[in-house]
Amino acid sequence: MRRKPAKAWFVPRAVGFGWRPASWQGRLVSAGLIVVTVLAFVVVKSSSVRLVVIVIAAALYALVARTTSGKRETNRTAEEGDDEEPHSEPPAPAVARERPKSSTRRPVLSAGNGEVAIAVDRLTKRFGDRTAVDAISFAVGYGEVFGFLGPNGAGKTTTVRTLGTLIEPTSGSAVIAGIPLTPANGVAIRQRISIMPEAPGLYRRLTVTENLEFFAGLYGVPDSRSRIAAALDAVGLARRAGDPCGSLSKGLRQRVGLARALLNEPKIMFLDEPTSGLDPVAAREVHELVDGLRERGVTIFLTTHRLEEAERLCDRVGDPEPLAADDWAAG
Repeated sequence: MRRKPAKAWFVPRAVGFGWRPASWQGRLVSAGLIVVTVLAFVVVKSSSVRLVVIVIAAALYALVARTTSGKRETNRTAEEGDDEEPHSEPPAPAVARERPKSSTRRPVLSAGNGEVAIAVDRLTKRFGDRTAVDAISFAVGYGEVFGFLGPNGAGKTTTVRTLGTLIEPTSGSAVIAGIPLTPANGVAIRQRISIMPEAPGLYRRLTVTENLEFFAGLYGVPDSRSRIAAALDAVGLARRAGDPCGSLSKGLRQRVGLARALLNEPKIMFLDEPTSGLDPVAAREVHELVDGLRERGVTIFLTTHRLEEAERLCDRVGDPEPLAADDWAAG
């Protein structure tokens, strides 16, 4: 197995190609590339020599970025039918109640260092006398597809809205992308996550591109044109970019919702019942898109009430039920 640094200098982009700095070393290498490029234009007079210098600098940058990007690697057995065994260990603590699964697949961490993307400790949300979320605890690793499984009304959407900083918890604590869940940290957390609700909430009279341009403006996305093109390509809607959203099927509108969620290159995506109300073909297409996001290293928190969907997509599953006292005593 190829050795990786303890902390990745760069991480693969969730949308588009290449890498982005993830540490001070990565930012230093990026700054070095910019300095060399500027000097090549200022100092070197020959255009051919200037081109050679820039190409060599860019190649060295790409080599350093690739070797220090900490990309996920999964070791698959050669014999057909054997279970997968990833290199890295799952984050701790494990989910309160793990569902039995037919395979032994365990969470794959993008950086290979056991970092936790979401850590929740006895999170509770009450609305007056009604308790919507009752003392739930779990952890989600980077690069993992985590399924939050439960029937309608179990508190799944309330959990997503709480972790997404849309509503404040009544008690308990959580850490999202390394940031404590507090009102003061709401903006910082929202810059690192994205939420796709069950209903995408698109403007049906606007085209697909116009919708994404509107939301890119709300996010303050730099270079929005290229980011929108990359997001549409990721969800297979490049050819429908000029179509009004009102003319699209519900499955295609879900794709637009996924493209919108990818605009800010989130570290964590919350997908709230993304296949609700879809026919089997459209649901399968959404499943394939989730698989694609997994390959890109995006951490996904997926709520669903469908057992087969959780089995098909998720590395691990948890439920909104709280831990009993003896569960806590058992660790």
